Amino acid sequence: MTEEAKQAKTKAAETYNAAADHFDDPPLAFWERIGRRTVERVNLQQSSSVLDVACGTGASALPAATMVGPMGSVIGVDLPDHMLVLGRAKAKERGLANIIFRHWGHDGVGVP
Repeated sequence: MTEEAKQAKTKAAETYNAAADHFDDPPLAFWERIGRRTVERVNLQQSSSVLDVACGTGASALPAATMVGPMGSVIGVDLPDHMLVLGRAKAKERGLANIIFRHWGHDGVGVP
């Protein structure tokens, strides 16, 4: 990866990390609505496996985890660490054990 691409990824991660605490505020509530509707339209089956790229705080990943059930699995990946922390907290609150959120690092998927 070029240095320019790394810098662009870092800038994007910093920008979204700065906004992460506001993704559930009423003006941005459309993320959850769009994510839920997207998952409903895909019509996932029980025990399916799902990869959500650019998962944010879980707008699509969390409803997908509910839809695929405990025998299914969801992996959400994104650049901003703080958004992943929030997604993990939401999954825990909802009792979803079939979902993991991972950081997409400069050289691929990093640590959970």
